[in-house]
Amino acid sequence: MGLIANDMLKIRKFIDAQQYVEASDYLLQIIDRKERPASEITDLIRELVAAAVRVRDQGNYTTALKMMDTIWRKRTETFLCIEILVICVNIIKDFKYFLEFEKTIPSEYQDNPHISLFLAGGAFLAGDLQRTAGFLQRVPIESVRGIPSFSAFRQQLVFNLSGSIADLLKHLESAANEEHFREMARDLEINRYVTYLRSIEAFPAFEFALVSGILYPAADVKIPTALIADIAIEFRRQLPADERNVVLFRLLVAFKITEAADAYAKVMLDSKFVNNADFVKQLFKLSELDGMARWRTIAIALGQDLLGVDLAEFNWRHPNAGVQHKELSARILSLKGAGENEFHHLNLLPKGRTLFEVQRAPKEHVFIGMFGQCRFSNHVFPTLMDKLATDIEPLREEGMTFSYGIATWDRGGSRGLFDTDSVHFLLQHLPFELHDGVMQLNCKSVGDVKRYLPNLVSFCAGLAASESDVTVDYLRDNLLPEFMTDIWTDVEFMSSIGQRVADRFGGNSHLVNQARMWNRIAALRALADKTESEKALPITRYLLLRSDLVFSGASLLSNLLKLAESTRPNFLMGDHDPHANFIEGLGDRIMLCDRQAFGRITAGQQLFLKVVDDASMESYISRCHAHQFLETILFEQDTQLIRLPWEETRHEIYRGRLTMEQVQPYLLRDISSGNKSLDHLRAFV
Repeated sequence: MGLIANDMLKIRKFIDAQQYVEASDYLLQIIDRKERPASEITDLIRELVAAAVRVRDQGNYTTALKMMDTIWRKRTETFLCIEILVICVNIIKDFKYFLEFEKTIPSEYQDNPHISLFLAGGAFLAGDLQRTAGFLQRVPIESVRGIPSFSAFRQQLVFNLSGSIADLLKHLESAANEEHFREMARDLEINRYVTYLRSIEAFPAFEFALVSGILYPAADVKIPTALIADIAIEFRRQLPADERNVVLFRLLVAFKITEAADAYAKVMLDSKFVNNADFVKQLFKLSELDGMARWRTIAIALGQDLLGVDLAEFNWRHPNAGVQHKELSARILSLKGAGENEFHHLNLLPKGRTLFEVQRAPKEHVFIGMFGQCRFSNHVFPTLMDKLATDIEPLREEGMTFSYGIATWDRGGSRGLFDTDSVHFLLQHLPFELHDGVMQLNCKSVGDVKRYLPNLVSFCAGLAASESDVTVDYLRDNLLPEFMTDIWTDVEFMSSIGQRVADRFGGNSHLVNQARMWNRIAALRALADKTESEKALPITRYLLLRSDLVFSGASLLSNLLKLAESTRPNFLMGDHDPHANFIEGLGDRIMLCDRQAFGRITAGQQLFLKVVDDASMESYISRCHAHQFLETILFEQDTQLIRLPWEETRHEIYRGRLTMEQVQPYLLRDISSGNKSLDHLRAFV
């Protein structure tokens, strides 16, 4: 035992010193001497493989592969075979290496389902669909169920294989001019998505697969928006009693696929899902889409049936079932005009109070409030002020009154750009001309792109981390002169609010930032009260904007105010954000609302802290994330929530988009590295 311990120690020292070749050579010498029992050799190989996996996970794929391949040539082991296949098939996707390596694999290894899984993947890389299917037959779902990465790889492989077969059918239809081949291809296309989704049983993973597949170009499985309705219908046909049908219904509503959502709802009314709070919530949301108002009466009736019911009898599996029931219960109580005690009895958030009277005004008085950190304000403020001035002038001539306020922080800057961010955050900094070229690198994160374009990414990250001082004088110089201001420091925030939130959520910076947002929205209330008092004119509409938006449309204000003419009392128009809608949230970049909704959202900080401080509010903890708490507090008080299509607002969060002239020097340095993977970017320098 002493000898093997010494050998392991020497191997570890080589690895710690990043002497990977020496580590492999040392192990080869031990194998060649043939002095050790086979079991000890296997243990030493396991040690080296574990080290190689750590090297791999640091992004050094080639070195890790070389370490293991060197040993493989002397001694085969199933676990060694698997790790080599993982790199060459699933990470670097080198089918030429795979074909050579496959020749050295003992035939009996094919009986191992994990090896067969990656042999199937390698065969698919090499374009051999028949061998891919043959190897996959040796990989039952049960063999990978307990290994999430292998299970995901199998799902992806089945999905890709069926896609290739669908493509063949499309080519066959074109060649044979036979319509039924096209129908077969479409049916297969729909069913491949359904098969993929059926295999994802956990709700969070199922929801992520849907929303990332639809919205993120770098997703492993991209789901065409045009097929969402067909996929949902086929999923329901195959699994009519599956609770994931409610998630698919929510997806249809979130993306405003109204006709399909309407048909889906009709079918689900004749099922057990009438007792599902999320389904009833989505009926309320469906009723707010064009032409769907009839669903509101049905939603109210179903909600009343669920009020005070013990959810345990239905055994819903979704992790948010409890808070969904609370949100629905609060809405029903709000509609009934219930007293505060009834909300308290069910451990619901306090009811929406009329914080100020809803008055009839002799004319329109619009309050425009900006909130949040000033980011790239030297660019944003001039363009935004020009936009507002242009929009407001004709409306003032019609007799409207406007007031303004901004609640921000004493330090301006941006959210930063981090290696763990999705690649889409990097694209927001890059010129549009580079987007396709960067996406061709098939990277999912900023850190992945950084391996190819270190100079370019570092340049963007440096600019994204810039900060500036924000003072009253700075705001007066850069905004319209009528703007009222409220500026807080982070010290004030952390000492009065932030530390409480940080302590409650284990220092979670995301949730502390949510508290920051609610703090600045709450501050707009005092600014609105002040301007209303000074002008002796009740405010009738409130337009709230993030302070880092730019607009490209002809008229923002007149469009929004015209759309507001058809609303009912207690409404809020937010930007249509399908991702936010799907996660049971609401777009918060642009919000136009009346007095009642404004009173509720400016009470958001108070309600957020109620969840933080009060143990009876534990169910609402999951709603404290971005977009979700906003919808919760408005949904509960029966606010009419209108999701505005982008065409009505034409807005963009400005993250400091660079020009080609600015990025070319850094792109040139990266391309000069000689990496052939960057050849397609040479045209830009």
